[in-house]
Amino acid sequence: MQLVPQPVHQRCVRPGPLVLGVDPLKFPDVHSGYKSANNLIWSTGGDYNGGTQGACPRIAETRALGNALNAADSRHLITYHSGPGSSSIRCFNNDPWLDISATYWDFDRSNMASSYTLPLRDYANSPTRPTFMMETGYEGPWGTESATRLMNAEASRQQSYYNVLAGSFGNTYGSNDVHAMRSTSGWQNPLKRPGGFQQGYVRQLFTGLGNWWQLVPDANRSVLVSGNGSYGSNDYALAARSEDGKMVVAFTPQARTLGINMAKLAGPSTARWYDPTANSFKAIGSGLANSGTKTFTTPGKNSAGDNDWVLVLTTGSTTTPTTPTTPTTPTTPQPVPALTNVLPASGPVAGGNNVTINGTALDGYDQIRFGTKMATNVKAMVVVASCIPNTTCSSNPQVMSYTVTAPANSAGVVDITATNAAGQKLTLSAAYTYTAATTPPASGDINGDNKVNNLDFSLIITYWNKPYPPADFNRNGKVDTADLSVVLGKWTW
Repeated sequence: MQLVPQPVHQRCVRPGPLVLGVDPLKFPDVHSGYKSANNLIWSTGGDYNGGTQGACPRIAETRALGNALNAADSRHLITYHSGPGSSSIRCFNNDPWLDISATYWDFDRSNMASSYTLPLRDYANSPTRPTFMMETGYEGPWGTESATRLMNAEASRQQSYYNVLAGSFGNTYGSNDVHAMRSTSGWQNPLKRPGGFQQGYVRQLFTGLGNWWQLVPDANRSVLVSGNGSYGSNDYALAARSEDGKMVVAFTPQARTLGINMAKLAGPSTARWYDPTANSFKAIGSGLANSGTKTFTTPGKNSAGDNDWVLVLTTGSTTTPTTPTTPTTPTTPQPVPALTNVLPASGPVAGGNNVTINGTALDGYDQIRFGTKMATNVKAMVVVASCIPNTTCSSNPQVMSYTVTAPANSAGVVDITATNAAGQKLTLSAAYTYTAATTPPASGDINGDNKVNNLDFSLIITYWNKPYPPADFNRNGKVDTADLSVVLGKWTW
């Protein structure tokens, strides 16, 4: 078990007040008790999507905390807890303090697919780092919570198997009894709830298979070649194969027939169905040839009366593994270039702020305009590996979004356009609003401690010639000599 403490919950941080001194970590025992613990992972953020602040709320404060944690405690790993439906890499992909990418389910039973699409995306991300789903759904009742957000045992199992087979280094489980620490129903209830109890089966299955951490997600469907269902659906069947070809594991939440490319196994194999509700196996056969495609049909209901099963194929020890053959790439829909949204959807007339332009198949569409004004510092932000189901299976990765620096513009609503070298244009109408901010008194107090001193001066230096609203007193989109003059003029001696 790992302890994941959050020194400062992001929701509690006002813009700019986090004191960034020499030793900003004032919470107890960070340098002693916590530092000696073996089962600890630090987390910044805190289940917060920022509301009107966009996809990356409190980014400067969070980044400062991440850097401070990294400097104070080099022994433990650090991650970031994003808002629902997102992950750490969205805002901090290139930050040196981010050791682990944490995804977050979006709390909607109608979108169980995010339990595998988010880990798959982060697994294929560059730079490479471990990933896991830091917060899944919560089993059990929660007041008047809508049915689309409530989790039962079946849904909890589905999330866990999706997580591991999509590339996560483990699984997490949530219980509303523990979340609320209820005295009436009892926080011990997860030990009695079937979903909580069956999480132990997840661990027993994978650890019992040996080197489960060598499993590589079958993102291109070269192992599980039929019976997958539609990528992005809630009943998708997902598989993973060990790097040495000695193990294939596939999970299906529904009754179906799965087609396995047996050439992906390193030798003759034994096939079994695993019942995730009873921690038991049903034998299928042994000595199965590692050639051709073989189909496996789920054996009816599991012991809980549900339809989810896990297919397990393992080989014996071999000295010379068979070289896997490359199957014919399945025909998949070609992605259509399109813009989908802009985050954040508004910003100052001075420009200079970072904006993310999201879409599909945006390769080459790197001439980004806000109205008629050209954006600068255009960078491909999210690149997913080719052959992810329902995308093109070309050898080129697909650019899914760009980060840009917004240009200055007049107040009002503008279209966002993306144009490629051939002059082809994508348009997102009325997608971005320029707002004329009122200029507050130039107090010089950047960090909110009611003083103007060396801490404010250090923030000026840190964000010199960069957009940082708390220190941009003249609202020209960057921290410069005019802002430095304000701090020096208001210095508290």
